[in-house]
Amino acid sequence: MTNDAFGHLAGDSLLIAASQVLTHCCRSTDVVVRWGGDEFVMLLPNTDEETVKKRMSNMIDAVVSCKVDQGILSISFGWATKHSKTEPFTELFKKAESMMYKNKLKMKSEVRQNTIQSIMYTLYEKSAVEKIHAERVCYYCMRIAKEMNMKEIELEQLRWTGMLHDIGKVTIDKEILEKKGELTPEEWNVIKKHPETGYHIINSAPEMVGIATAILCHHERWDGKGYPKGLVGEEIPILSRIMAVGASYDTILSERTYKKAKTKSEALQELQNYAGTQFDPQIVSLFVNRVANTL
Repeated sequence: MTNDAFGHLAGDSLLIAASQVLTHCCRSTDVVVRWGGDEFVMLLPNTDEETVKKRMSNMIDAVVSCKVDQGILSISFGWATKHSKTEPFTELFKKAESMMYKNKLKMKSEVRQNTIQSIMYTLYEKSAVEKIHAERVCYYCMRIAKEMNMKEIELEQLRWTGMLHDIGKVTIDKEILEKKGELTPEEWNVIKKHPETGYHIINSAPEMVGIATAILCHHERWDGKGYPKGLVGEEIPILSRIMAVGASYDTILSERTYKKAKTKSEALQELQNYAGTQFDPQIVSLFVNRVANTL
């Protein structure tokens, strides 16, 4: 997530911070090595289990207090103790690794949410409008979905999609996001990459795949002229089709540096004008006839 949102230099800074925490908490007789892309291994000679637990506790505290410029530093620990010379190191490694993965599973959801919050905070710092837009879009989309009697699991996915649909804009310069006047073709191409960037940021766990896919497709059009994949009609995920209506309605109503806000009746008329081309006509009809009059 950190690499996709802030670039590989930010990811590298997390690795460096992790290595500094580990080495700072070690004795001169200990060995700390980077084992893989984001994995470290420590060898602690002549150390009993109680001492290891205390050392790990100290390292966890050090990780929590460690400040990084971008992203969230988190480390999952696992350990095992060699009690005899005949005990194979491979078996010891497997035990430590197994414990590490169990601890990682416990932490993963919280760490992912904290990282997402960090990314969104960075986006909102660039453009305060994005926060208001996300909250309104989420509200409109949930109203549409409830009228469609969608299941709870779909409602939860849609809620996340509404709040995170523009997360990919975190990689875009503030000068482009806040630009007054029309974008150049080059700047427009930068903007159009945000659904794919958002997909890569969110697509980090099996339970997030539906949300990531909905984010990827929220700028597809019913007539196939959208981006990034040029999907047509019901090829577009239903969550993305709902998003397209909710997000466009809020954008039409809102004042931007490049346009003035329109009235509610003008916004509804614009949605109807593009039903069957840009938008799913059934969702537009439902929104106009059953949702809009209660907003």
